[in-house]
Amino acid sequence: VQTTEQSLQDVFATHGYNAHAQAETSRYMEMQTVGLGLMHLGNLAKAAKTFRKSIKLCDKLPFGFYNLALVLLRSNDAFGGAQHALKAVECLGPLHSTSSGVHDQTWAECYSLAFKAFYSALHKSPATAMSIEPPWWNDGDLRRISKIIVEKLASDADAWEMRAWVLCGMIAHTYPTSSIPEPSSHCLDCREAARCFFKQAELAPMKKTRCLEAAANCMREAQKVEELARQHGVPL
Repeated sequence: VQTTEQSLQDVFATHGYNAHAQAETSRYMEMQTVGLGLMHLGNLAKAAKTFRKSIKLCDKLPFGFYNLALVLLRSNDAFGGAQHALKAVECLGPLHSTSSGVHDQTWAECYSLAFKAFYSALHKSPATAMSIEPPWWNDGDLRRISKIIVEKLASDADAWEMRAWVLCGMIAHTYPTSSIPEPSSHCLDCREAARCFFKQAELAPMKKTRCLEAAANCMREAQKVEELARQHGVPL
């Protein structure tokens, strides 16, 4: 998560840390810097300890939770990573807040990590992950969140993959041939998902083959629905 000393001072002040904002900001930032350095050196245990200390200093800021989630995910602790990534999101306030500037880069990065972490935990242990399922884990909110994320993190390949996953999640249903709900919207979802995979392939050349295969599958799905719609006289 990108932070500046001034932005942290502002957040501390917002949460009532006015008297000690400068000192607390310096200590908090130092902990994030030290922890990230330890993480990049591979000392995950010490990095985690450092981030936990920063959370004790202030549990109303998302950065300590976000960075601790990164460490835990690198340690193959999918559930712990998801827990703390979701805590980072909680620090951002209500999802549907209309406050000016609420959907900034920090917001996008926190939600992006929370999505990936919870998605990973869900696949490793569905029953365990469901115990911490966030309230925004539904098609409507995920569509809205992923749209904002690709706008704010347009050069992030993972952001485009997230958007594609969301759209694929909404289109990966088998409909009876006698009843095709909103085929026009379904086709649009398929085609947008394909464009997201094309964008991911552009940003992540190492994943190009897989991305192009996924895009092709989405396009085939759109064509299949169009054909079914024509067969049953459903206008697109």
